[in-house]
Amino acid sequence: MIKATFAPAFALVGALALMSAGGAQAASKTSSCNRACLEGTMTRYLDAMVKHDPAAAPLAKTVRFTENGIDLAPGEGFWKTIDGLGTYRQNVLDVRAHQSGAYLVAMEGGKPVLFAVRLRVENRQITEIETQVSHSNAEAGGWEIEKLVKADPRMTYVPKGKERMSRAELVRIAMMYPQGLRAAKSFVADPDLPMIEAAYRRENGMTTGGPDSTRGAGTKNMKTQNLFIAGGRPNFQARVVAVDEDLGIVWTRVSWRRPAAVVNGVTGPARRFVAFEAFKVYDGKLHAAEAFLRFEPLENTGGWGVGAPDPLPAD
Repeated sequence: MIKATFAPAFALVGALALMSAGGAQAASKTSSCNRACLEGTMTRYLDAMVKHDPAAAPLAKTVRFTENGIDLAPGEGFWKTIDGLGTYRQNVLDVRAHQSGAYLVAMEGGKPVLFAVRLRVENRQITEIETQVSHSNAEAGGWEIEKLVKADPRMTYVPKGKERMSRAELVRIAMMYPQGLRAAKSFVADPDLPMIEAAYRRENGMTTGGPDSTRGAGTKNMKTQNLFIAGGRPNFQARVVAVDEDLGIVWTRVSWRRPAAVVNGVTGPARRFVAFEAFKVYDGKLHAAEAFLRFEPLENTGGWGVGAPDPLPAD
């Protein structure tokens, strides 16, 4: 069983300064995989999954693989049931930290599923595989998966010139979002999160915040949107998964305890609500938040640490 530990999201930014400069030097020595290499490695991994053949992927002998927070051997789990890939793919490529990430729609038994993948690539071999799979609407807590046809151009936009920000600033602004969720108020204060007026939030294909939100008038402005939920967000956890400095995307894993719910007169167990969430940040402001969400057993903290800092020290 995975041991649960807890850390506040806003502690992450402060932890950046504690990372040693030696780690960055070691990273630069082993890094030989640029953006094209990272994206290509992800494609090779996905193709190997569709073939149900781990030997077709450039896996290191010591590779570690988790699916929904559970350790498995490559070839197990979703490897056995995946049929193919849809057209939707949002990359998150972190060259300095050797991380290749992707949000995807995959196929299983002729039906679409939500699939998120993080790979760590060392010397052009995959040493870590972290995946999240939601096989059904119920597992995901609701979805509009049919709307996930291609990556949103607002997410794939490449910031230019003065719009670009340092890694540390990208993380600082992005982590205000989970801080606001934990405070369960709004982004007007605690914290005052800088964002554009047209900023949007998308969950499992559903637009739940911003001008196009389908959740009512009160959700049309992400800045003032009420973040309250019954029972709050106890046992809150957050970690930085990867930072795509070229696209201005900070990829995180955020989770909290959801109280027991009564469905059709039956009380179910308390569960952990997990969000792999990508924040689009540039020109000093948040532009978008896109998440793949699902429910997990309460004790499942993901298997890769919670409250962990960004893999590299601040700039």
